[in-house]
Amino acid sequence: MARYQAELLRLTTEVATHPYWATVNSGAVAARLALEHTHEAADEAA
Repeated sequence: MARYQAELLRLTTEVATHPYWATVNSGAVAARLALEHTHEAADEAA
């Protein structure tokens, strides 16, 4: 289990610090995060 967690941490760090993220418009990231939570707002309205 510890080896799996270490690998997960390594990959998470690698993805989060990838140069791609420097090229993404900050508005796109905010829009993506908002989109992830749209179903929550719909559930609360129902």
